[in-house]
Amino acid sequence: MFFSSKNKVEMIYHLKEVDFDGNGNFSSCTPEDWIIGNKKIITPRGTLKIREFKIVEQNGMVGIQLSVRGSLDFSSMQNGRSLEISTIAFMRQPHNAWLWGYTFDKVGYPIANFCGNDDLDGLMMYVRDLERL
Repeated sequence: MFFSSKNKVEMIYHLKEVDFDGNGNFSSCTPEDWIIGNKKIITPRGTLKIREFKIVEQNGMVGIQLSVRGSLDFSSMQNGRSLEISTIAFMRQPHNAWLWGYTFDKVGYPIANFCGNDDLDGLMMYVRDLERL
């Protein structure tokens, strides 16, 4: 699902797996939807305020990097904890359904990774409309 109006842009991220160690060992979790807007990211685990964004291409992946302020509480999950997040990136390989999320702390240290998907062309339309704002 994707929403756009004159001053509001949103994409739904369907979270399906997490990796709290950042080593590629993802664990399934109860699926949850995150609303990624132009001002904040709303999740069942907390809200992140978006400060700025930039389009990124790295290692054959494309996406968006968001500078944020806030924390998400994953302490109810096995090996989970509360994460104070400064940067979150949503990336995918071209023509791939999976949308990867990468979080970093204030010094740029990776703290958790996520795997999920958006709705059809959600990331592409989100980035396009975010750039228009």
